[in-house]
Amino acid sequence: MGISIWEMKQKVCKAVDERANDLISMGNYLFHNPELGFKEFNTAAFISQQIEQMGLPYKKGLAITGVKAYIDTGKPGPTVAVLGELDAVICPEHPAANKETGAAHCCGHHAQLVNMLGVGMGLLDSGILQELCGRVILFATPAEEPFEAEYRAKLKEEGKLKFTCGGKQELIRIGEFDDIDLALFVHTGTQNVMRITSNAFISKRVIFSGKEAHAGNAPHLGINALNAATIAWTAINSLRETFIEEDYVRVHGIMPALSQKSWKMKVAVPQSSVI
Repeated sequence: MGISIWEMKQKVCKAVDERANDLISMGNYLFHNPELGFKEFNTAAFISQQIEQMGLPYKKGLAITGVKAYIDTGKPGPTVAVLGELDAVICPEHPAANKETGAAHCCGHHAQLVNMLGVGMGLLDSGILQELCGRVILFATPAEEPFEAEYRAKLKEEGKLKFTCGGKQELIRIGEFDDIDLALFVHTGTQNVMRITSNAFISKRVIFSGKEAHAGNAPHLGINALNAATIAWTAINSLRETFIEEDYVRVHGIMPALSQKSWKMKVAVPQSSVI
């Protein structure tokens, strides 16, 4: 007769506690070496190194930087994935920000990765795999944060990506979630909650191109790209208060200047509420 679920949990927790110093050291390394989405090459290499030390088979380079490791009990059963996100946010004012890129782990993704690695260590070190069935996947996913639209658009033009809003979308497209029955995920925050909803996300990039003309002598020969962009954004902004709150639709725009001849507007439209 096998041990109880409670006893298995106790064994795993004890194994994780014994690895506390290692896990804290890993978290500190990740925290002080942040990288932006689809550029997490050093972070992915570090995760791969930890997985190799656990002796697990794994795949890397998924959606450019994703890492996927397998813990197999050798018995049929469900496949449960534990996710951790590789990327940081852009926050150059943060004291631990990368001075060149402005990347900083303000969103706590370094803690997610430590949690993911801790799950693997706890399961392996505790020796409880013989009591379980199915598989556990440790899945480090890229590019959760929607930054650097131009860089991602270039990756798409080069055929390296199809979905640029985030790494999980690309991983779904290439089939890396097809062998997963259930995915578990944690996020740092100020509230202790077991369930929370969030909005799906889509980003649209629009370029308004104009035509130069002499403002004093022949303004009628010109096309003002800024005026066109301003009118378009004003129209979109006027719709923001008409969305029904129950639909949880949010629309946000960014309008940076590209040049004297063109203006660019990026509009992010969450499409639906998901769990």
